[in-house]
Amino acid sequence: MLSVAALLNVMTFLGIFVCQSTGEELPSINYWEITLDLVRSVEMQAAISISPEQRKQLLAFRSRKDLGDLLHQKAVEFQESGVTDVTHAPFHKMDGVVRNELSKILRVEQLNLFKLVKMRSKFATGYSPFMDQEILGVLKLSRMESEKMKTVLERATTSYLRDLEKSLFLRTMEIADALPVESQDLLGVYAGKLVPLIGVTSDVDFHSIPYPSFVKSISTVSMVCTEQFQREAGLSQEQIKQLNLLNSECSLDNFSKQNKHKTITEYWQYMNGYAYTEVKKILNKEQLFLAARIQAGGEFRMNPVAPLSRPEFLAFLRIPEAQIEAIRAVAKEETVRHQSTIKELNRDTFDQIANTLPETARLKIFKLFENVWK
Repeated sequence: MLSVAALLNVMTFLGIFVCQSTGEELPSINYWEITLDLVRSVEMQAAISISPEQRKQLLAFRSRKDLGDLLHQKAVEFQESGVTDVTHAPFHKMDGVVRNELSKILRVEQLNLFKLVKMRSKFATGYSPFMDQEILGVLKLSRMESEKMKTVLERATTSYLRDLEKSLFLRTMEIADALPVESQDLLGVYAGKLVPLIGVTSDVDFHSIPYPSFVKSISTVSMVCTEQFQREAGLSQEQIKQLNLLNSECSLDNFSKQNKHKTITEYWQYMNGYAYTEVKKILNKEQLFLAARIQAGGEFRMNPVAPLSRPEFLAFLRIPEAQIEAIRAVAKEETVRHQSTIKELNRDTFDQIANTLPETARLKIFKLFENVWK
């Protein structure tokens, strides 16, 4: 278990990575994973005011062969060591190099916001810190205190998820309602039944739908292995068995066991194509369609600005050119409203749970999450 002393030391980020106003830092958070989130997430880019040129530099930085080789080396060392402590994992062992490179790309004020972004990435909801073993190790609650917190946590989580669903539903309704009727029908084809006004049409060529690239990648393997999908899709026991084997085969742990691909980037690119090819052999057309709809629908609900920025998606929905910008404006406006709602919801939920803790634990967790949801 991590010591309180280790967690409560004020850590510096190679000199300029100092931000005293953001409290303490968790050792388990690493910079390599966060840079991936940073180049993928529009919200994270906006939070740190990343310019298009900086994003391009971050993408180039993550694609560098020397970093891929370093990650490979650290992964092999980690696997051979038998150590299970997450702070010794390959991503963490190369943190110094990553932080040094980031200091060349990001401005000082952006670097000072970086820790907040990391914490928001690791703890996406106001209740998630209280379910994290590392955080619980810091708090050191007694059994009675833990039971009391769990009761409050359960109540607060239920309330949070209900309010989150309301906000997501409202945003999806507003955007869908701004679409022409024909486009609403096509959105139903694309993503299934998102809101009451959208029906579901199944008489369509699945391969003609311009689904985002992640639908035809390793992410589909993870999704189709969930019990919820397997029940909804009516998978047979044989299909489930084959998918579980494929999921194990796609593990990053297998990278060091092969010799064909020299870097993790090459290996992952290969596995993305391989995984989806194998999924298509296991699932039938209707099941594949359902898997694509669930993922595409999830993206539309969670980040509608992304699909509305893709020309092929707009063309599929047959949105008239004259209406595109107005619909995008609705999506952006609703996204800002939703983000504001979630930020307030996170803060209120966190405070509600934290304020029931004993004084010492309460002060620790407020310090650790200072300014995270402001």
